[in-house]
Amino acid sequence: MVTITSSQLSAADLDHGSSELTYTLTNSTDYGQLWLDSDGSGTINNAESALSVDDHFSQADVLSNLVKYAHDSSTSPSADSFDFTLSDGVNNLSGLFAITLDSPLFALEQDTGVDGDSITSSGVISVSGLPSGASWEYNIKEAGWTNGVGDTFTLSEGTYQIDDVRVRQTDGLGNTTLIDGNEVIIVIDVTDPETLTLDLSADTGNSSSDGITNNRTLNISDLEADASWQYSVDSGSSWSSGSGTSFTLDEGMYAVDQVQVRQTDQAGNISDVTSNDSAIQVDLTNPNTLSLALLADTGSSDSDGITNNDTLTISDPETDASWQYSVDSGN
Repeated sequence: MVTITSSQLSAADLDHGSSELTYTLTNSTDYGQLWLDSDGSGTINNAESALSVDDHFSQADVLSNLVKYAHDSSTSPSADSFDFTLSDGVNNLSGLFAITLDSPLFALEQDTGVDGDSITSSGVISVSGLPSGASWEYNIKEAGWTNGVGDTFTLSEGTYQIDDVRVRQTDGLGNTTLIDGNEVIIVIDVTDPETLTLDLSADTGNSSSDGITNNRTLNISDLEADASWQYSVDSGSSWSSGSGTSFTLDEGMYAVDQVQVRQTDQAGNISDVTSNDSAIQVDLTNPNTLSLALLADTGSSDSDGITNNDTLTISDPETDASWQYSVDSGN
């Protein structure tokens, strides 16, 4: 219900009192009823009737807060109006009065993930704009009206198209306000994304499965569309944002579970952590240069390289390293 007050609609005439200044309707309201609430009940009773074209009220009625408007809740425009002529018995003026319809407001209590995209892991809806003594209801996907409690209600996981979620209030006199619906699509997502897969890009060296490599790139897979992902190289104590589908490690040793990855979906849900299930050693340092010598330089000179012993020895090999030789200049 709306009370039309003198701060909204006012006229004065030095030669006529407020009771002599008359508003006559030339076009009545479209979405509700306008009436003189002579008994102050806030509703139209048997002694009162809705004002229509050619009916009138005075400035004195406005000053006494008797001119009321009740919105028809079966429609949902956000405003209404009526046209009138104002007369002091001699002169007439034409005008239009616009009625602002207040309705309860509702919004996501938390828009987790990317703020402002209405994709969230929290289905709690906060309701505001409720006057004292008013009750309120909500309707989800035309499933019927449910009485609200407190100032929140909760949506189940799913997608809610525009106007799928609506709220209305009823004041202490039984007048029901305009219905407010969601103006943007709301997505409630409470499901954690899949766990990422983590692999060495290449396990180089003697073994393709020992985790010792000179390729410091790790690849991730099973990334959800539009999700972000993070990685940690200190067992989850700190996290860095990833990009693309890979990241690189510094040279060094990484114990089991020291390297971790996870993904975060648009709603802010975080996947379980994936970590390295075996140690990783990133070795980018070339080994020592080998020493090469004849086992024995026989003959008249022990330094002329002329020998009848066909064996050469190598020294300074690195522990667990393999070595190779060439007799064609490395070809």
